[in-house]
Amino acid sequence: MSLPAELSPPSHAATPASSEESAAVSPESATTGGEWRWLAAFMGIIVIGLAARLALATAYGYGGDYRWFRDWTETAARDGFAVLYAKPDMNYPPLHVLTMRFFGELWQQFDATGSIPDRMGVYLRIPAILADLVIALLLFFEGRRLMSARGGLIVAALYFLNPVAMYATAYWCQVDSIHSALLLAALVAVNRKQPLACGAFTALALLQKLQSLFCVPVLIFEVYRYLRWRGLGWWSVGAAAAALAVCTPLALEGVVSTAFQKGYANVVGQYPENSTAAYNVWYALGYPDASDTATPPQLARFAANGAATVDARQHWFLSHPQFALTFRKLSIVGFGLCVALLLTALAARGRHDHRAFVAGGLVLAAFTVLTEMHERYAFPLMALWPLWVGVRPGRQVIYWLASMLIGINVVGVLDPEQIQMHIGGAFVALLIWALIAAWSGGGAAGPDVAPPERQLDPVPGPSIVVRAFCVLTIVVWLAALGGGAWFARAWSQLPAIRTEGVSYLSELAPVSERNGWKRMRRDESISGAPLRIGSEIHLRGLGTHGPARIDYLVPPNAARMEARVSVPLIPNSRARVRCRVWVDRKAAWTSGFLIAGDVADCAVDVAGAARLVVEVDSLGANSGDHVDWCDAKFVLQSPASTNAVEPMSDK
Repeated sequence: MSLPAELSPPSHAATPASSEESAAVSPESATTGGEWRWLAAFMGIIVIGLAARLALATAYGYGGDYRWFRDWTETAARDGFAVLYAKPDMNYPPLHVLTMRFFGELWQQFDATGSIPDRMGVYLRIPAILADLVIALLLFFEGRRLMSARGGLIVAALYFLNPVAMYATAYWCQVDSIHSALLLAALVAVNRKQPLACGAFTALALLQKLQSLFCVPVLIFEVYRYLRWRGLGWWSVGAAAAALAVCTPLALEGVVSTAFQKGYANVVGQYPENSTAAYNVWYALGYPDASDTATPPQLARFAANGAATVDARQHWFLSHPQFALTFRKLSIVGFGLCVALLLTALAARGRHDHRAFVAGGLVLAAFTVLTEMHERYAFPLMALWPLWVGVRPGRQVIYWLASMLIGINVVGVLDPEQIQMHIGGAFVALLIWALIAAWSGGGAAGPDVAPPERQLDPVPGPSIVVRAFCVLTIVVWLAALGGGAWFARAWSQLPAIRTEGVSYLSELAPVSERNGWKRMRRDESISGAPLRIGSEIHLRGLGTHGPARIDYLVPPNAARMEARVSVPLIPNSRARVRCRVWVDRKAAWTSGFLIAGDVADCAVDVAGAARLVVEVDSLGANSGDHVDWCDAKFVLQSPASTNAVEPMSDK
């Protein structure tokens, strides 16, 4: 096999330095001293990375996940799949269940006798640590094939020595590296034009974690683009064979349908908030805790067109059973636009680095835009992007920035108290390296990370399907941009909500405010969803969470305070509250005992009063004690009653 032209050595006599560089670059020179040097360096990276992971694996990790994984592993090994899937909290797909059973039986064979100290935590982490090792091997050998031995070494180190990968896998006891390794293997199979293997690895990734679905579009797209329908046929055969192999053990115990129901169908909507500790667009917009089946408040205000309330039944985009515009549906549309744009950009490229970039970009788009995201769902990006990063040294900055952002998400969940010693040791090692580097020339980086990347096989001419896809993408994006511009223009022309004769509490600055969870929200529920009672959406009001106490000065011309007090129906709510209103330190109104779905009308006389306090008392476990004070307002006295006309004089 000959080298590509751009990597072929020059015909003239080479200098010793250039000969060594050529040997390092060429994958055919595995027996040369330069190649063995890179392999030795790679083994050093493996030893360091494995030692760090095994040291972290002795920690307890995140208690909730650890207890679940341990219970599931022991149950799978002791009682089988049927008992495991009968557990109400079990929601993992078939491949991970098989993995848990294997390592559970391994633990029972060697460590469950009582004579050996319990090392179950290490057993739980072994599959993910092995997956980390597989990722490093794939990156090294694929990077060496497509770039150079040096490039393969760099891309393997980018992942295997990444503190975030170590943290999530070895300390937290999470398993995201397993489906990340399978996705990377599928991507490598595409690079090597092996659709059968790509289909098998894609199916295995999906059978390990549903979130692997984010990368499937680029795998199918590239198999078709290079190998057309014949390639997709072989891809389907590989996927079917892998699925059959994984599902057969579960079928023998009669739990295949249960596994797919609990591992896939029930997962959607299990955590129905826009975001769960995933610092994405919903945090940026201020709606992470809103139910993703709720309507964005902006659409409700658009429908109200200046009114303080709107009946959702009068507008299809607020109430239609299938087509109502909820946070979830809007996020799916946004993700679909991102997928189409990324694949269209890929259609104009033929290099492996763009393929790896788009695969990671799809993961990033899903994590950023979709609802129901968790803090670790961007993890596969760390395994997919190195093949893109290794081609240009400057891309490492972007990769480390992405790693840092993912790290911020994961450390926000798990306190690093148990590994403070390891962190301190890492800083000591870094200091020692800096001191040595200062005496050895400043730790110069040497030549570039990799020579120019090798080109893949020429991309065949775009088929009519690819052309139609690209054209449709452009049309849909233009339509989306046009629709967004129209909505922005219409939004800028919306009239203000009419306030004649009333003063809404949400427009007033409270004297003091105390809320049981987060800050009180104005004109939205505490989660960020609209203030809604049945089909009626209120554009004014307060969103609180018990225990809460908000103190207001009463306007001098106020006659009454009115509100509709609602405990919204949110998923898994166990709300138990009582609401009260105090006027000048005297109890003026109480709601009594309220639970989720209850509504109470409040009307209080405040004529001549100075202070008003609205209060929420939590009477239960304080779980979901959301209270909406819909249309909360001071009704002002009319001018006729405030400015009485004196009788006319006889004179």
